[in-house]
Amino acid sequence: MALKQLGQTQPTAIDTPVQIYKPATGRAAALLVVTIANVSGSDTTYRLFQNASSTSPTDTTAIAWDVAILADEVSKVSIGPMNDANARLWVASKVALALTFTLHGSESLVT
Repeated sequence: MALKQLGQTQPTAIDTPVQIYKPATGRAAALLVVTIANVSGSDTTYRLFQNASSTSPTDTTAIAWDVAILADEVSKVSIGPMNDANARLWVASKVALALTFTLHGSESLVT
């Protein structure tokens, strides 16, 4: 399985989750890493959500909640596999346009 970029986003609204990834039909994802880059000059926080259904993200699907990231810093977070067609990965930022989220991983056919 080759690693590749699976998604990228820069949230424009405060604390509003944005979907960064959903496995394509018949695909599963593994070796997922989210790179979070603070492109602003201010400290802020982020949230990550992973759910196995198509429901909207909430605190019950959070895998990271209000994690601090310093100004101009980069952070990496490993994410568990996603092998359900309804699975979703969402991201949110405390400051609009402050963070860029990039997802790398591999996809394979579900057999």
